[in-house]
Amino acid sequence: MREIKYQVWDRAGNQMWDESVGDWKVEINGSEIKLLVLTEKWIQTDIDDSNSGYQQLYWQEIKDAVFRQYTGLKDKNGKEIYEGDIVTGKRDSHWHDGYEKVYAKVYFSDSNLGFMVDGMGGGYLHDIEDIEVIGNVFEHPELLEVKEGESHA
Repeated sequence: MREIKYQVWDRAGNQMWDESVGDWKVEINGSEIKLLVLTEKWIQTDIDDSNSGYQQLYWQEIKDAVFRQYTGLKDKNGKEIYEGDIVTGKRDSHWHDGYEKVYAKVYFSDSNLGFMVDGMGGGYLHDIEDIEVIGNVFEHPELLEVKEGESHA
């Protein structure tokens, strides 16, 4: 059975939330999905004494969050692959003998009911050999930029 896991990109906070970062949870209510982060707030109990009070914990909703689902696959270094990751590798060419280089972004395709890569050497994610995660589109968008006259080959 495939493990269901998420990473969440907080656009406003410019931070990736995964199981290694703080206390957070995903709340699902029908088709609505929320990221909630455990936060501390100072509650002042005496209006004349700013030192009197206590810390209160509460769940704060992160409004501008992008959810990244785990694909169930790991790269050649054992790193988990998520939607939005940028990967390199190679895949068997359908047009000629040999391999094609892959340099692409991972996404889920509703029409193909599977994880795909969009970019050089695109296709099904599970068809890529020697796959390696080199970043993601949120923390390293420059990895997808190709300057005129250059290629990622």
